[in-house]
Amino acid sequence: MLNSETVLVLNFKSNKMKRTVLIIVGVLSLLFLFVNCNNETEEEVKGGIAFQALTFDAAIAKGKASHKIVFIDAYATWCGPCKQLSKKTFVDKKVAELFNAKFVNVKMDVDQAEGKKFAEKFEINSIPTLLFFDENGKLLKQVKGFHAPHELIQEANLVLGN
Repeated sequence: MLNSETVLVLNFKSNKMKRTVLIIVGVLSLLFLFVNCNNETEEEVKGGIAFQALTFDAAIAKGKASHKIVFIDAYATWCGPCKQLSKKTFVDKKVAELFNAKFVNVKMDVDQAEGKKFAEKFEINSIPTLLFFDENGKLLKQVKGFHAPHELIQEANLVLGN
């Protein structure tokens, strides 16, 4: 038969077990979220706009050599609208077809060294900021904030003179 001391010990063990299970579930949930957040950039590579890892000067040189306008997405990894652009707009088939055919596409993280210099040089004070440069490095257009696929296509066509 159980006495009052035995019951208290059983309840304590039960609460301790509950806490342990909750901690394990919490840690696993955080781990799952961390892994999913890090996979976003891998998904971007699989489809959509083909962004190239280039410095600003290298992008302009490539634009000049290929007679293409340079498109730069100034973003930050923590920026919600930037993530939405990557997930919804940059992966759109029509956007990807237009940008991959007509532009040299570059992503510039404004929290990294090259991106910080770029943001200072072009006075980027909000993100996302989308910039279009001619093959000589002259800024043609600067667009701020999230844009749906049809809106970004419209902006690109204005830059292209279509």
